[in-house]
Parts: sequence; C-alpha cells; structure tokens
Amino acid sequence: MIRTFLALMLVVAVALPALSQQRLKAGDSVRITVEEDASLSRVYVVNQSGNLMLPLIGMVKAEGLTLDELAQTVARLLIEGRFFTRPTVKAELATSGPKAITIEGAVRTSGKRTVKPTDRLADALEPAAPFEDADLTAIEIKAASGATKRVNFAKFKADGDQSQNPLLQDGDTIIVPLRPQENKVMILGAVARPGVQPWAEGDTLAVAVAKAGGPTSEADATKIRLKRKDGTATEVDLAKDGDLALGPGDEALVPIRAARAFIVVRGAVRNAGVVNHAAGMTITQALDAAGGPAEDARLDKVVIERPEGRRTKKIHVNVMQIAQGGRTDEPLQAGDTVMVPGAPKERNVGDIVQVVGAVISLIFLLGRR
Repeated sequence: MIRTFLALMLVVAVALPALSQQRLKAGDSVRITVEEDASLSRVYVVNQSGNLMLPLIGMVKAEGLTLDELAQTVARLLIEGRFFTRPTVKAELATSGPKAITIEGAVRTSGKRTVKPTDRLADALEPAAPFEDADLTAIEIKAASGATKRVNFAKFKADGDQSQNPLLQDGDTIIVPLRPQENKVMILGAVARPGVQPWAEGDTLAVAVAKAGGPTSEADATKIRLKRKDGTATEVDLAKDGDLALGPGDEALVPIRAARAFIVVRGAVRNAGVVNHAAGMTITQALDAAGGPAEDARLDKVVIERPEGRRTKKIHVNVMQIAQGGRTDEPLQAGDTVMVPGAPKERNVGDIVQVVGAVISLIFLLGRR
C-alpha cells in the first residue's frame, strides 16, 4: 500500500513540472488568479490569434508561453500599468483546447484538421477514410519536434492493442503509406478521382494526373507535392514540371488553392477600405489595420454587417467597452463590413473628452500585442 502511494506521488511530482512547461495554444482555457483583485481571477480562453483579453491590461499574447511565463507576463503588465506594485499572479490550465494535426498519404480526405485532447489515432483515421491499398501496418506519426514513430494500426484493429493506437499530440503529422505493389502510383487531393492509378513505363506527372481525372477548379497545380518511392519529396508545378517521369510507388498530392479573404472597414477610420482577413481576427484588429479610428469616431456605435444568405445581419458593438476592458473583443468573419459612424459636427466638451479617452484606450489596447 505504501509503495503504491509513493509511486503515485512520484507520478504527480513528475507530471506537474511537465504541465507547467506545456506551451499554450489557441483554444486552451487558462485559470488566472490575481490575489490582490478577485475581479481579475477567472478562466480565460486563448483565442484563434493566440491572445487573451484581460480587464485593465487588454490583449495579452499567450500562445507559445508556458503557464509560468504567462503569469509573469500578466504580473509585469499590471505593474507597468500601475495597477499594482507587487501583484501575485498564478496561471493554471483549466482545459486543453483542440489539437491541430495533419493527415497525409493513402487516405481519401487528407490535410489539416483538429482533434479533441483525448483523441487517438483511430479517431483521426476513421473520418480520413484510408484507401483499400493503404498499408495500415506501417503508419508513421511525425511529432512537431521532428521525432517519428511507426505504428502497426492493423494490429490494433485485429486484437485491440492500444499501444498501436496512440494518443495524438498537437502538431502531429500522420502519414499513411501505400502497400508495396507493382505498376501503381497514387494521385491525391484536388483531382476528380483521387486514389491509386495504373502506371505504365514512360508515364509522366501530367499523364498520371490526367488518369485521375485532372485537377479540379479549386486545385493549386503550381504547388503539387511529389513524393518518390524512396521517401524524398519535392514541390513541383504541373505546367512547368508535368513531363517529370513517375515510377511505381510514387505519390502526388494536389493541394486546394488558398482563397484570400477580406473584410471592409468604412466610416470614421483613417484608412477606410478593404483589409485582409485572417483566422481569429477581431474588430479592434480590423480598426488597427484600417489605421485606427478617426478623431470623430463614435466607437460606442460601431456596426458589423454580416451577409447571411440573401439577408444582412447587423451586430452592434460598443468598442469603447472593449478598449476599457468591459467586454471581450468581437470576432470577425470573412466578408464582414465594419461601419464606424462619425460624431455629429456640433459636440460639447464632454463628448470630445469621451471620444479622445476611448481612442487613447484603444491605442493602449492594441499596443499591448
């Protein structure tokens, strides 16, 4: 009994330092405790931009930091803002967010995807739908660190051996190889008929892609990933490199063309117009990209116009509250239009002070990134 207890204590002692060194990522929930102010002590979620929005200090970059580093950063910002002289800050992981992985090789749906923290290899392979010619006995899992391990997933399917169905880690790349066979190549991705294609002596990349039905309208044929049977890989352009000879066992992945996304910022901003939209972009970031609010901006009356089918949804946002830490930042979607109204020409001194104060708060918030 005593030995069991000591063993458990040893496991906990080893696990806690490892957890404190875990790097935060988008989607993680972090419990921050500030002993001097209970109103700041709550659970915060790392947004898709990798930031936390905290009252008083605004945006804090959390992605890539350990819990200890995040606590130190929050304490430093509270001191720099003259809110506290020696704050006591603790950061704990409340819940882990989804993990980002990549699946390549002999599957019908390859590419990047997210999985739950508890997901194993089987949870990722099932929706990816391996081809009948996939070699499930030699699946490779490449970690973000570069370390690679080989898994016999067929053994897990046969007798339930969980050692061949490992937990997935953030940044893993799963590579499903093709079973060794003669006179076959594999053409995957954005082609009409992805999968195994017959190979004949003299076949080129262009011929093999044509056998797969040719590129789809969404294909980016300038960035085809060509993987040879010996494992070497290169990026090629179908128009320039279509005459490259293929051999049996070679693989080509035709990616989907990345579409550029935009939003429009109009009204009382310094540089109204179109700005590039990135995943996780918020309204304060959009205003920053548009040069910031003009002096007469009514930041308490900002409107987001969002197309929804044939209708347009209007979302009213008080950016002054965001700048002052009273609410979380508002996420934007590609295609949104942000309208910042200007104040009436006749204003009293109180209105001017209020607008200037809000602009200063917004600049302070953006400057914390």
